Amino acid sequence: MKYVLLILDGATDAPRPELEGRTPLMVARMPHLREMVRQGNIGVARPLPAEAAIDPEAALLACFGYYPPDWWTGRGPLEAAALDIPLDRRDVAFRANLIHTDGERLLDPTAGRITDRWARPLVEHLAERLRGRFLQLYPGHGYRHVLVWHDGPTDLGCTNPREIAGEPLAVHYPVGDRAERLRRLMEDSYEILSAHPLNRQREDRGLPPATMIWPWGGGLPTRLPPFGFRHGLGGALIAGHPLARGIGRLAGLAVPDLPEATGTRDTDYTVKAKAALAMLPSHDFVAVHIYAPHDAAQDGDWEAKIDALQRIDERLLGPLLDRIGTIADFRILVVVDHPTPSATRRAEPGWTPFLLTGNREKPRPPRLPFDERALDEASWRIEEPDRLLEPLFAPMAATP
Repeated sequence: MKYVLLILDGATDAPRPELEGRTPLMVARMPHLREMVRQGNIGVARPLPAEAAIDPEAALLACFGYYPPDWWTGRGPLEAAALDIPLDRRDVAFRANLIHTDGERLLDPTAGRITDRWARPLVEHLAERLRGRFLQLYPGHGYRHVLVWHDGPTDLGCTNPREIAGEPLAVHYPVGDRAERLRRLMEDSYEILSAHPLNRQREDRGLPPATMIWPWGGGLPTRLPPFGFRHGLGGALIAGHPLARGIGRLAGLAVPDLPEATGTRDTDYTVKAKAALAMLPSHDFVAVHIYAPHDAAQDGDWEAKIDALQRIDERLLGPLLDRIGTIADFRILVVVDHPTPSATRRAEPGWTPFLLTGNREKPRPPRLPFDERALDEASWRIEEPDRLLEPLFAPMAATP
């Protein structure tokens, strides 16, 4: 038996007036997913405990069977793991965005979705200029990078730059223990990057310059129990987003490098499908994380979210379903880690649908759709976050 986990990051939404009160997941043309629903069973889960006062993105841990409040220390440590950055136990790692600012306001939290071609030389130059004994900047991909503060403070308050686009910088700078040091680094980065020739070239081409590094999501290193010990089998993860890749590496999964898997809405879904199929003969468990629905919703673009869902169906689910049955008997669990309403542009904790299907699965009534309508109607409900993965490996007689 082969086991596949498909994570549709942020796929659920809220009803939109432009869609006559429906959601992107309800209106997207997804014939392969509909066929999976016809041959499977629908339930709903709560990947993040209601009382957990942590980043909703921590819900991604539940998709791999980990209880988020026990293992979430921040985004930074997971993204450091994705880049194989070594961390001592007292190091604090931050996600560090390249942002576009005029020095007064945060104008674009992704610096125009800057690509590696522009970002890497900028961050390497900045890392060299800002190199110090305690603070070290590491280049990642696009606008996402990592800052490590050796023996750093753990009670700094930092803000997600996506939540403050268009607002003044000063009121959102870090606060707390030694915050002035981090603020000084940010202001120094503005002076250095504003004068960089590459940013002048970007301006000449009508592109937003990347003029500051913005650290946030800091935390101490995370040590996850190995996935194989918990579930009795090894596995692999196909993902482009650093948060998912970091979880995969810390869990001991094989995480191949796929440049075409960008972790944004321009990811190559076909490459992800081929990579998953290539891993299945040698791995009993393969997870595929798709960030595109959440990425589109963060920009408030519900049309792009629909487009992403349709491309997932055509270019990932289609090829996967066409081939997987030739490899072995299989089971597929499709989950959503959290809702990301395109109106609010941010991840939110809440209930989400899941789908369990496979070539030997027995559908049971009631027949429900894989969308937000299942949230009120499903009788199969999983409230404990660390049990979200259990249906995939449970004996068939044990599933509702």
